[in-house]
Amino acid sequence: NITTVGVLLLRDPVDRFLSDFRYRQKMARSNPYHLTKIPQLRNAIDSLSTDAFEGRDQGYKNGLNIIQRCFEKDCSFVSLYEDLFCQRKMNRLCEITGLHSHEGNFVQAINSTSPEAEATKAEINELRSFFQPAYDAAEAYFGREYLKTNWRNF
Repeated sequence: NITTVGVLLLRDPVDRFLSDFRYRQKMARSNPYHLTKIPQLRNAIDSLSTDAFEGRDQGYKNGLNIIQRCFEKDCSFVSLYEDLFCQRKMNRLCEITGLHSHEGNFVQAINSTSPEAEATKAEINELRSFFQPAYDAAEAYFGREYLKTNWRNF
């Protein structure tokens, strides 16, 4: 008897955008053919309105609807990326996926904001405004207080 498990992790949309931006910078630096094309944050922000950057809600609303509609509560796992790395959440994820759980060391934050992609407060506010539909979808599911605790750009 095979059971399908739905897993959905949502990340702060602004942090997700900045992480993608840092990745693109890193890739441009490591490829000698693209050294003159290292992306600039201002250009990346300006291109949001013309790019198909997964839409303004980044698929959060649709993903949450699919999980709720297609999976029983005991066969689904929905979490914020920023809140995933703790023993309680890992135990739950392993439990519903049938994996063995081991004690983890969750003291080091991986993929957090780095100096390479520091954005000004104005740029953060601009990004936050652009991704408002993603924040709205996450707030409707998790609630305002939970997001305020886990997403610094909320």
